[in-house]
Amino acid sequence: AIRGLTMISAINVGQWIFAIAYQFGTGYDKGNQPDPLINFTDGATYAAPMILFMYCGLADSLVQTYAYWIIGAISNSPKTLSRYVGYYKGIQSFGACLAWIIEAEGASYKAQLLICASLAVIFIPPTYMVAQSIQDKGST
Repeated sequence: AIRGLTMISAINVGQWIFAIAYQFGTGYDKGNQPDPLINFTDGATYAAPMILFMYCGLADSLVQTYAYWIIGAISNSPKTLSRYVGYYKGIQSFGACLAWIIEAEGASYKAQLLICASLAVIFIPPTYMVAQSIQDKGST
């Protein structure tokens, strides 16, 4: 569990560093989009955001899979696991709700990026504490 968390954290933090470097390096933000817009036929101009987009998708799926794996490793009781998954999905939906509110309030893309990157780093220590509690319970 700890090795998995280390790997997932490194990939996820790397993704946020790449996103911050790209966002602040290009200067793109609300009201400052590239003109003309980037198209897949633009070659090298298209490569960096495409790679970033794919990296973000990979990092997200790894984090989700790790979260479900940790939840599944905490207990063998379906009743307990269903509560944990319900809580997890509730927190996830609450986060999505807050993201829509932040966007509706007009926060810049850079501010939104920094909020997400900060949360990704802040949640590593609590996840480490949960990962420490994982024990091999066998298949029975």
